[in-house]
Amino acid sequence: MILVGAGQGLAFGPLTNAGIAGVDSADAGAASGPVNTAHQLGMALGLGVLVALSANTGGNFEGPAAVTDHVGAAITEGTILLAVALVVVLTVIVPAARHRGSGSALHRPAA
Repeated sequence: MILVGAGQGLAFGPLTNAGIAGVDSADAGAASGPVNTAHQLGMALGLGVLVALSANTGGNFEGPAAVTDHVGAAITEGTILLAVALVVVLTVIVPAARHRGSGSALHRPAA
């Protein structure tokens, strides 16, 4: 739980800044709403996926070994989801950000 809290604390600020980048200051509050909604939905969806996947691991919850198997499966699946998210960021978001920053009309100063 400490790692989850630290990770969310370190990630939520920069993600919110990225979500409202380029928005007029008058609209920044309204723009942060969808960012917060996406954060909440992502947490709920991620937890639901991890619970569904780990529930199908092994047999039942009898004894400490069974609980350990389920928790281990959830951690492994969480790592896989994190790796998939990293691949998505590196293949979709980073190239798009490079394209926008390399001379697009939106970022050129007005003449």
